[in-house]
Amino acid sequence: MIRLEEVKDDDTPPSKPPQQPADFETAIDAAGFGMFNILLLLVAIGAAMGTVYETSTMSYILPSAECDLHLTLIDKGILNAVTYAGMISSAILWGYVADTKGRKKLLVYGYLADTICVLGGAISQDVVQLMIFKYLGGFTMSGPFAVLMTYLTELHGRQYRQRIMMLVGIMFSLATLSLPGLAMGILPQTWNIQILGLS
Repeated sequence: MIRLEEVKDDDTPPSKPPQQPADFETAIDAAGFGMFNILLLLVAIGAAMGTVYETSTMSYILPSAECDLHLTLIDKGILNAVTYAGMISSAILWGYVADTKGRKKLLVYGYLADTICVLGGAISQDVVQLMIFKYLGGFTMSGPFAVLMTYLTELHGRQYRQRIMMLVGIMFSLATLSLPGLAMGILPQTWNIQILGLS
């Protein structure tokens, strides 16, 4: 009896099993760490610094603004707290907006709106204007900040995620350390800039 066996050609590569769909974590882990991640961290430095500056500048401004704006103790307390009141009051709204309109739009337009609030606070002529702009700054900062933290954790694989969060902490620490230096360099100056007749 003759047995026939299937003859395999040695030149043909072995067949690969069909690829299975991967979940998000597996895909991000497979992507590794590259130029995109480095650029993302570099962009995040400015955003992290903006967040710290938005929430911490009043403690440096109050001593020099006390005489100019005739601040009472209650005014000082409100000015220190009003940014956080804005952040708390907008938390749920920003979560909804991020989920329905997209995170990228929220990041871009949120930081742009915060820039406008900071500029408005910088040219405020009385304490009520300053309080309004600080509240609006806190209101607009809450959404982009939350989205930024989400991006930084989601766009890095499990292998790098803890190190990235450590780098985020370093970014916030550097921003906090740079703020007194900026205050010492800017606040003692006697600049008088007139914009549309306002000085």
